Order: sequence, then structure tokens, then C-alpha cells
Amino acid sequence: KATNGFDVNTGKIKVVVPAGALKDQNTPTANSSDELTVQTNLIDFKAPVWEVTKTTPVTTTTTDIVLVGTDEFLDKAASSLDKNTIQVLLDGNDAKSVIVPTLSEKDTSETNKVKYTLTLGGLDKVSGEVKVIIPAGTLKDEADPANESAVETIELGRVDITKPVWNPVTDLVNANGTVSFKISGYDKYLDEAAVTNELVSEKVILDLEGEEENSTTIKSTISNVAFSNGTVTADVTLTDFGTYSGSVTVKLAAGTLKDTSNPVNSCDGFTYTID
Repeated sequence: KATNGFDVNTGKIKVVVPAGALKDQNTPTANSSDELTVQTNLIDFKAPVWEVTKTTPVTTTTTDIVLVGTDEFLDKAASSLDKNTIQVLLDGNDAKSVIVPTLSEKDTSETNKVKYTLTLGGLDKVSGEVKVIIPAGTLKDEADPANESAVETIELGRVDITKPVWNPVTDLVNANGTVSFKISGYDKYLDEAAVTNELVSEKVILDLEGEEENSTTIKSTISNVAFSNGTVTADVTLTDFGTYSGSVTVKLAAGTLKDTSNPVNSCDGFTYTID
């Protein structure tokens, strides 16, 4: 009689036909069959799987992914990982030249399991959606034919530990008692709402020959704030110098630029000196 459910059950099946199940017509005493035992080979339709432990969101320059391959009849010798066949993608593109993977030695100390630690480095140099793909067939069991693991896709989500940055000042004009220049900053995930709240005239600090003051002598204005593809630009204008003569340093506090990552990254302070 056929046995159903092989797709969810694994193991060896023993079928026992009891003695006497068959009898002949001999008289006065019929001859009976002996007990019959039939032992199957391993029946196993379940594929080995990778169990993945990861930390998200990623907040450090390196991150570890623990990979444990498991199966009731795992063939440890035939199951292995090779870092050269593991894909690391950034926004869907190959990123192994920047995000450097290293792989621990195979740990076979646990029953029916193999364990690796995959470490990704260089995460301070990237900003985007990171995905790791383990190819099919890296795990095998002892069935005949062997069952093999499927492709394992590991989503790390957005990896972004880079700060927004200020670009060099451009378009400096110093004439007729007025100084103006353009500032710009960038982040792939720039938080426009947060930057709009911070990039206002009241937040400008002026350092006059080493003495900080909030525009009490010279008037500072930020205007024409605009955003485009992660870049913010704005015009800074200084007026009402009066009789002042000397250098002026324009400062914006750290955190004026923020992104939308989790946790939030903030820029260092902005400083620009006009002699």
C-alpha cells in the first residue's frame, strides 16, 4: 500500500508483513509464510535550509551575518559556502569591490548543522539598499538523489552611516559693503523638512576676529533655499558692516543637515572665513 505525505516526512520506512499472512492448501496442516521485513532507503523530500541571524539597522562600519545550515540528514561534508560565489548588491548592483565580505571557517560542531559567520566590511563607504544572495546548492542532504538548498536572499535594508556633507563655497561676491556667497550640502537621503527648519538666518553665527556674536553688528541672511536630488543650496548675504574692518567667519552649527536614515546622520559644523 502506498504511503502519502512523503513531501513533509523524512526517514527510512520499515514494512513488516507478519508470519502467517500467506497460507497454502496443504492438509491437514497448511504451510504459512514467515515474517517479511522490507526496509527502504532514506526517503527525504525536504530541502536543507539556511537559518539567518542579522542585525538591522546597520550602524557600524562592519556587520556580521550568522548562517546556520540545517537538515535532519544534512551532509556536512558536501555542504559549504564560498565567499567568491556570494553576491553582495548595493541598490541592485554588484558592490563587492566596496563592501568586502569575509567568511569564517565552517563550524560542524552541532548535530545536523553547519555554521558560518559572514562579515561585511566597508559599510562606511556606501549608502543604499544592501542585499546578500547565497546561491542554491550550498547545502546538501544524504538522500539519493540529494536535496539541495534554494537561493537564500538576505535583505539588510538601507545601510547608511555616512554624514551629510557641506560642499566648498561658490559664487563669492565682495563689493559695495555687501558680501554674498552660495553654500550647498549633500546627502543621498537628505531630510528636506529638517534642513528647512535649520537653514534659517537666525541660526547663522558670526565670528568677528575671534569674537562670536549673533549678527549684532553685521546682518546675515540666508535666502533662496532649494533642493534637488539630495543637494540643498542657499544664498548667504552679509550686510551692514559699518566701520568694521577685519575677518568674518560664518558658522552653522553641527546638525544643520540631517538625513532620513535610522538612526539619523547629521553633518559636522559649517565654517567659512572671509578676510
